[in-house]
Amino acid sequence: MSDLGIFGVLGVPEAAGRAVDFVERTLAPLLEYDAAHDGRLVATLATYLAAGRSRSQAAAELHVHVNTIGSRLTRIGALLGDDWSSVERVLGLQMALQLLPLLSDNQSDVS
Repeated sequence: MSDLGIFGVLGVPEAAGRAVDFVERTLAPLLEYDAAHDGRLVATLATYLAAGRSRSQAAAELHVHVNTIGSRLTRIGALLGDDWSSVERVLGLQMALQLLPLLSDNQSDVS
């Protein structure tokens, strides 16, 4: 739970499974797309949001053209729905992105 930072304060150890479910539900379309297409949508979304929704800053950090960021954001919108960039959805996406490492931790526990 200490690996969860502020999110660890919000729950108990049993909450980790619910956090994994939340991440999977929230990011599933992007994770599936990235897996099927060797894509970078999750990384693009994380970088874009961390950059304060600046396309140019995200492009610089990812070493791609700003138009590439625009294309990826369009794809993200198509996969997540038109409201993906609303305040409420962005908050959920940011939380899911912060919790994303739980997926790999959880999957390695199963293997």
